[in-house]
Amino acid sequence: MKALNFLLSILIVFAVVVRATEDYDEKNLTCEKLFNVSSCSDCQKLIFHDIKQDENDCPAPIRFIKEVVKVFKESGKEKAEPYNTTYFKKGLESYCDQPFNCNPRTAEKYWTKIEHVCAKELSYKVDWSSDPRKVDRTTLLVYGTLLSYYFGIPEHHAYCYKSPNSDELCVAEIYENVLEYVKKATKEDPNPIFSLDFKYVFKSDGTKIPIPKKLLCDEECYETVVKMYKSWIKHYKLSPKVVENLFGSEDAFIDYISCKADDKRDVVRRTSGSYLSPLRLHSLIN
Repeated sequence: MKALNFLLSILIVFAVVVRATEDYDEKNLTCEKLFNVSSCSDCQKLIFHDIKQDENDCPAPIRFIKEVVKVFKESGKEKAEPYNTTYFKKGLESYCDQPFNCNPRTAEKYWTKIEHVCAKELSYKVDWSSDPRKVDRTTLLVYGTLLSYYFGIPEHHAYCYKSPNSDELCVAEIYENVLEYVKKATKEDPNPIFSLDFKYVFKSDGTKIPIPKKLLCDEECYETVVKMYKSWIKHYKLSPKVVENLFGSEDAFIDYISCKADDKRDVVRRTSGSYLSPLRLHSLIN
């Protein structure tokens, strides 16, 4: 996954949850229902446990997703509009208002156990630029949960970082920029979905449209957030095989998330207050 950037760990889990739990009901969710199997393997049981556990907040993307779903359900609406990020933003604000209970040692215990128990599942090569709806559900959930724990701490800080020159959270600003581009590029397609490496967006008919890196680098807060990930990956390591399957190499990861001069030219600017939800929330909760 050479094109991984700091948004990936959240987006990969969004795609995972949307695809695997379209009728999401946490109280009645079982391992078998999550993976759509008659009997769960040891790896699937572990992932199910790690998604459901409430002992700590280490899997920040998963916690964030649950908060967004909670906010939407409390609204009493039956269906979310695909180009409305109201609940995404409210969920983000609610998430950031809560205490965060996680330390590196605890997070490492979880991701290393996933590496061990799910070694077979993590050995599979995945085309990260492909349509995630066509990727094996177990593979999506294993990689998504692993990344959720591995990047959970810097991810939490990234979600809740607000630049000095803005009243809006950095992640919300970046998404709005990207989603305005997606809205225009897909001509308001009702069911677009991002590739897992965030390099492309797929329209309902399968058309694959590239996402310019300039859309990320345009936001002044992006480079501050990137430093959080660079520092993390320098001090905490995944197994070499998993790194190869995900990033290609650590150097490739650092190179991709870093903005170069060309990445800051001719950027598409936001012009509208209506954006496409990256959660495809209407699919998640209907």
